Amino acid sequence: VTPERALDEICNYIRDLQNQVGDLSQRIAGQLANMDSAQAAAIRRLLRQLSGGDS
Repeated sequence: VTPERALDEICNYIRDLQNQVGDLSQRIAGQLANMDSAQAAAIRRLLRQLSGGDS
């Protein structure tokens, strides 16, 4: 595998991951919109903790 081909494969993989993250974000937003505010707030806190947003 040439370096150019390896880089192309890595870029494609990263694009695929970005698409998956976007899809999951939309699904989560849809689910949060259907929850009551206390449930949604609890899930938002959990997601922030998992992403390193809260110390």
